[in-house]
Amino acid sequence: MTTETAFGGRILVAPDGPEGLDAAREGAACLTAAGYRAEVAADLQAAAADLARADYEVAVLVISEAARLRAHFPALTAAAMDPVPIVAAGVPPGPESRALIHHGVYRTILDPRDAAALAAATARALRYSRALRREATFDPDQPDLARQIGASDEMDGVHRLVAKAARGTSAVLLIGEVGSGKRLVARAIHARGPSGEGAFVNWPLAAVAPEGPVAVREALFGTHDAPGALELAEGGSLVFDEIGLVPMEVQPALTEVLAMQGEPQATRADGSARYPVASRFMASTSTNLAFAVDTGHLIEELYSILSVLPIALPPLRKRRDDIPVVADTLLSQFAARYGRPVVALAPSAVELLQQHAWPGNIRELQEHIARAVRRAHGPTLMAEDLAELRHRLAGKPSTAHTGTIDLGLSLDDALPLREVGRRAAAAAEILAIRKALKVTNGNVTRAARRLRVSRIHLQKRMKLYGLRETP
Repeated sequence: MTTETAFGGRILVAPDGPEGLDAAREGAACLTAAGYRAEVAADLQAAAADLARADYEVAVLVISEAARLRAHFPALTAAAMDPVPIVAAGVPPGPESRALIHHGVYRTILDPRDAAALAAATARALRYSRALRREATFDPDQPDLARQIGASDEMDGVHRLVAKAARGTSAVLLIGEVGSGKRLVARAIHARGPSGEGAFVNWPLAAVAPEGPVAVREALFGTHDAPGALELAEGGSLVFDEIGLVPMEVQPALTEVLAMQGEPQATRADGSARYPVASRFMASTSTNLAFAVDTGHLIEELYSILSVLPIALPPLRKRRDDIPVVADTLLSQFAARYGRPVVALAPSAVELLQQHAWPGNIRELQEHIARAVRRAHGPTLMAEDLAELRHRLAGKPSTAHTGTIDLGLSLDDALPLREVGRRAAAAAEILAIRKALKVTNGNVTRAARRLRVSRIHLQKRMKLYGLRETP
């Protein structure tokens, strides 16, 4: 097995109590020596605070009592904006390790001072984290898929196929570029379908494929010490993320399980048990699987089983009308997350967003909006808040749409009517105040006269919207 170190990966190491602090420090020292940026938190409560404050990619937790981790697990997973896989160190193999993995832990190892085992587990968890972060992520409680991925004419077929897939149990193949929303579509199909009450397991092959066929087989079928993806998804949905990465040596066994009629069963990789497989299967790919079949890298029967219902997601650059809606949804998400009073996109910001080609699709848009929301000073996200994007597009000709995009955004019929009115009124008032201040070179008294309100009233509105006196 190869241990791939992603140099510079930021890792948080924490004990579940004071008695494990020395072991956590030793583990962090091992990871630092292996090329990671490892930092130590005093306990699980401090770890949750650190995950909310900074962008860690993996959390390594030194465990003395599994019950402590289970109690803190919801706070740990909710704290980070992006998925942070957890490696639990100090867990005996067998029932205890299996129970923690079923609970949501990504990997377990026995000894946090075992440098080789710790580095190997961290490397896989880091690949898993980065594979997840290549795709767009939204709040799972957000029910409106149209506002997450768009509802332009180019997306009509996608939404019809999602509705069709949710009504049935056939396998679904999601096709699209990295970051185009494949995981969002898979989650929507799962939530709306008969398997919605069960687990949703997104299994990125990129996390384990570099370790070879044996590791992939163990991660898929499980062992005595750790359940595999097929077991974890029992009764729910299993998404094979980048299905083309399944090694040829593993494909026949996977094909056999998926082709079973009636009540399919699978056998653990170490032969220790046989278990039922009752899951909804989906697969995603950003590559041409038909070409992989033609070149002998993918079994044709496996491709046929997983592509009963193909859904192709067009890239964001081919549906620019979706950009304002998706950006507005992201704005609301991050404003709530960071406690910022940002409620609308300025027309200049929308114009800037629509100039970019978005090679990273929705995921790239998500990253820019997150930074801009944290930077914004008032209720409207301005073009200058998108500093990185402005720098990238400097000197390039504008290809943006023009017109009343801000009004159309405010009148989005996916929003409650009261919210539509509030946004439209706020957007109109902000634009009027900014225009008056610009015309009067920032003179509040003259601007108030132009707007036919008192100077005190205008100052109150400016304070409410976070507007400065100098435009």
